[in-house]
Amino acid sequence: MDVNEFLEGMLKSVAGMEESMETPFEDRVVGRHENDVTGLCVSTMRVFDSDRPFETAVLHPAFAKGNWVVVEGYSDQETAAKGHDKWLGVMTAEKLPGALVDVSTSFPAKMSRELGDPMIFEKGNETK
Repeated sequence: MDVNEFLEGMLKSVAGMEESMETPFEDRVVGRHENDVTGLCVSTMRVFDSDRPFETAVLHPAFAKGNWVVVEGYSDQETAAKGHDKWLGVMTAEKLPGALVDVSTSFPAKMSRELGDPMIFEKGNETK
C-alpha cells in the first residue's frame, strides 16, 4: 500500500465514522440481541466505513478477548436481517463455533490484514 492509498483509506474511514455518528442508532440497526448473563451481543447494522452497507458483528467473551468481530457483510437490508437471524442461531447454539473470522472491509481491518494479522479468533480468546 502506498502513501496515497493509505491517506485515501484514512479519509474514507473518518468520513464513514462521521456519517455513522450523524445517523441515529435506531435508523441504522437491523437487529440486535444482547444477553447480560452470557455476555453475548449479536448486532446487525447499516455501516458507512465498509465496502458493504450492512454488517453483522458478534461480541462474546470466548472470542477476540471480548471484542467485536465482524462476521458477515451484506449488500441489502433484507439479506442483513436473514444474516442476523443466522448468526444469532450460531452464537446461541449449544456448541459455539471453534473460531470466528473477522471479515470487515473497513480501513483499519484492511491495514491489520496487510500487516499480517489474518483476524481469525479461536474460541478461548486467542488470535491466530
